Amino acid sequence: MHKKYVLSIFLAIFLGLFILSIMLPSLPLSLADRIGNPNVSVVTRVNVSNAAPYVYNISVMSPITLTPNTTTSAWCAAYVQDYNNWSDIAVVNATFYDATYSQHNSIDFNTTHYTNASCNFTTEVDSFTKLYNCSFSLWYNSNPGSWVCNITAADVTGITDTKNISATVNELISLMVPDEINFGNVPVTNHSNNVYFNITNVGNRKINVSLYAFGTAENDTLAMVCQYGNISLPNERYAVRNASDPFPFDVMNLLNNSNSTASQIPLLTISQYNQTYTNSVNETVWRLYVPVGPLGTPSGLCNGTVVFRAIRWA
Repeated sequence: MHKKYVLSIFLAIFLGLFILSIMLPSLPLSLADRIGNPNVSVVTRVNVSNAAPYVYNISVMSPITLTPNTTTSAWCAAYVQDYNNWSDIAVVNATFYDATYSQHNSIDFNTTHYTNASCNFTTEVDSFTKLYNCSFSLWYNSNPGSWVCNITAADVTGITDTKNISATVNELISLMVPDEINFGNVPVTNHSNNVYFNITNVGNRKINVSLYAFGTAENDTLAMVCQYGNISLPNERYAVRNASDPFPFDVMNLLNNSNSTASQIPLLTISQYNQTYTNSVNETVWRLYVPVGPLGTPSGLCNGTVVFRAIRWA
């Protein structure tokens, strides 16, 4: 073969190998690595288009002391974060419920379950995070014991996150009565008409009731002190109203005269109020006898005091 042709072939082969050596580094990674390499590494990649909200650092008011015959403000709070920006948080809501008798998704009920459908944000922490406060108005008859606050956050696509925290609701032993027992006009040596007097449970436990009476101070042995004379304690009596009413005065209950000797009203219990069981009021009946006093006949306006005290029903 002519030397000229041999040289041309050699140069063509050399040039081809040179071009191939330049091209190899730019080959696809998987192909390049497969050449003489048993281990292959690849990069993984994804774009998360919607980040879920995140509820954290939840806190709660505890213990909670209720207020007789009205509501008490209670709260729980949490930070809510969304890496799409806090504007992606659509709603934050909360439930507060009795851990024994209710659940997160139960219906609202004064004694066991409350809902806040739209908690308020109080602090903008950064572009991703807000602090939310969820408040509730708890009625006086909310069950005592262990409760749970559940805070749930949802973003605009409906993705949610939720956290729970426990709280304690204290016992409330309390009652409510009218301002006075008014016997009206009663002549000397006469009995008053029956005066009916309601006692209402305004706490969150079933109760009994004890009471005592005095004229101006404990242990004064008086029911009332009058403008002239007085009325001694045995002349003011009471009973629990029932089918036997009207009671003969002689079989009605006598009153004691001091806190230390306060007597429990026989056969009287008053239940915690709820929306289906309303026996939270019990009725007593009172009568007064106006005697001829040892220091002269009582006359004029007479006043005394009866003290009612709620006792936790055993």
